[in-house]
Amino acid sequence: MASPTVNVGTGTTMVFGTVFSGTPSTSVYEVTSLSWGGASRPEIETTHMGTTASPATFGGRTWMPGDVVNAGQLTVEGHFNPDLTPPIEAAAGQLTIAWAGAGSWVATAICTSFELTVPMEEAMGFTATFQISAGVEITAG
Repeated sequence: MASPTVNVGTGTTMVFGTVFSGTPSTSVYEVTSLSWGGASRPEIETTHMGTTASPATFGGRTWMPGDVVNAGQLTVEGHFNPDLTPPIEAAAGQLTIAWAGAGSWVATAICTSFELTVPMEEAMGFTATFQISAGVEITAG
């Protein structure tokens, strides 16, 4: 029997160039959550004057997928280290996610937002959002 394809996030790491710790490592900023969203693909309408709807159907417009996909944004949350420079002013760099027990995704990205949370008597945290630029290279585990 094949094993299930369910994975947990524990052990997943994220590296953005050399910004987070001066070396390609996430050991200084401890990532607690990753969220990838906003991926989209344009739809191109192909309906024309001769397009007709089939009887007893709903709708009749036709579409085809665009060729270029927006890979979206990655939002990262973790523990903040005030000794390090936030990545918000960094140039575009290589972003690598190594999925726990699985493969990895590698892309070029830019940091588009950076927020700090400094509560009393709790761990300081950060949230950073990265816009993915161009394609994502997926390597199976």
